Amino acid sequence: MAKTKKHKKKSSSKNAAKNMQFLSYNILGHKGEGTFSQVLHAQHFKTGKYVAIKCMRNVFDGLEQVNRLREIQALRRLSPHSNIIQLLEVLFDEDTGKLALVFELMDMNMYELVGKRDTYLSSALVKSYMYQLCKSMAHMHRNGIFHRDIKPENLLITHDRLKLADFGSCRGIYSKQPYTEYISTRWYRAPECLLTDGYYSYKMDMWGVGCVFFEIVSLYPLFPGKDELDQIHKIHNVLGTPSPAVLAKFKVNASAHMDFNFPEKKGTGIRKLLPKGSAELTDLLEKLLQYNPEDRITARQALRHPYFKELRDAERSHARKRVSVSSHNTDGSEGAATSGSSKRKAAGSSPAPSDDAAKPKKVYNSGLPSIKNQGSGAQSMNSSNKKYNKYGSGNVGSYGSSKLSSSKVGNSVKRKKKLSSTDPSKNLISLPYVFQTTGQSQNSSSGSNEKQMKRMKRNKKKKSQAAKQSSNRFSYRY
Repeated sequence: MAKTKKHKKKSSSKNAAKNMQFLSYNILGHKGEGTFSQVLHAQHFKTGKYVAIKCMRNVFDGLEQVNRLREIQALRRLSPHSNIIQLLEVLFDEDTGKLALVFELMDMNMYELVGKRDTYLSSALVKSYMYQLCKSMAHMHRNGIFHRDIKPENLLITHDRLKLADFGSCRGIYSKQPYTEYISTRWYRAPECLLTDGYYSYKMDMWGVGCVFFEIVSLYPLFPGKDELDQIHKIHNVLGTPSPAVLAKFKVNASAHMDFNFPEKKGTGIRKLLPKGSAELTDLLEKLLQYNPEDRITARQALRHPYFKELRDAERSHARKRVSVSSHNTDGSEGAATSGSSKRKAAGSSPAPSDDAAKPKKVYNSGLPSIKNQGSGAQSMNSSNKKYNKYGSGNVGSYGSSKLSSSKVGNSVKRKKKLSSTDPSKNLISLPYVFQTTGQSQNSSSGSNEKQMKRMKRNKKKKSQAAKQSSNRFSYRY
């Protein structure tokens, strides 16, 4: 039986690799599987870096639909953050409509960590994990996004580092209600999601955080309901039946399949389930698991809770040390500069150049990931950048105040094309910038300028022809 399971996993990873044809990665095996995707373990050929490739089961019509995907949009807004999973690359095959997202590789998820253990996690490790989870939630909610699927499987771990993953169900905090009714995994679903017809808010995430918190501490789930009604009864058994005023709020947008005639229960309470837990721990849990979402604590308030005081103090002391070290280095460099300038003046040498002259000219990034064509005939945008960078300081994929050298092209130059900062699909076959002179060049360098311009036009024509002949597989890095 075990052999057949292993054989199925190998065959599924091979089929995914065949469908997608990963040109830059060596597929090593099957990592996991979900409703809408499967995850492969892979290694980059050039760098040797191990990654996790999430292969989407859905077929996409084009790059516009890919760029509208909530998971990609959310990760663009939230990255980089130390407790949010990092998206490394997006792979899209336009011929088949297949999409794959390349993420950094983590050791395991929280469900695997908790399920394998026979002994409790140390209180310090639990506190560290929960502090990192609250930081990720505060960062999400501050940026106007809520996750909607907080559960142990979506919390990835490497040693003592925790990162939040799987943003496929996320929504904007300020988007219009009602939302999807059957969202989040049932055991971690908030009461407002169970009782109403899609009228809930970002506070549902904090309920999920509370459920995960209890499970990490106790090593078993708090509300393992068999269905929606049983889930409500499990919640009432612990927290008790809510007051009539709270139930009346939920009845305004009541779910059609839910009966509100609940028998009155007092509930055992959280403290009885965790008799060895500290007062701060149980207090934070009770505030996270408030039945009424208006009374539920926010992620920002949770980070200020006394339970995390030690970690907050450690962060502050570490920040003070970094500030003192940086200020000390700045003072030392300034002293060295002043002593050097005084020596030059005493020796009668020429004055030192100003700070503005020493600084490199500012180049503004377009905000888009660098895009490269993965086809056989076309070169990547990165290679074209190296090829044309000798004509000036301009970067392919960036625009701003970078200029060409006057000795090579002319005194007055301007760019003919710019990359679109809003529509990445227009940039997929984009060539390096084409420069044209607006004034007459110097007599001494006119011949060389004409040759360089001809060479650039020739290279542009070759590049466009190669791009047309190439396959429609694209990759853009983050």
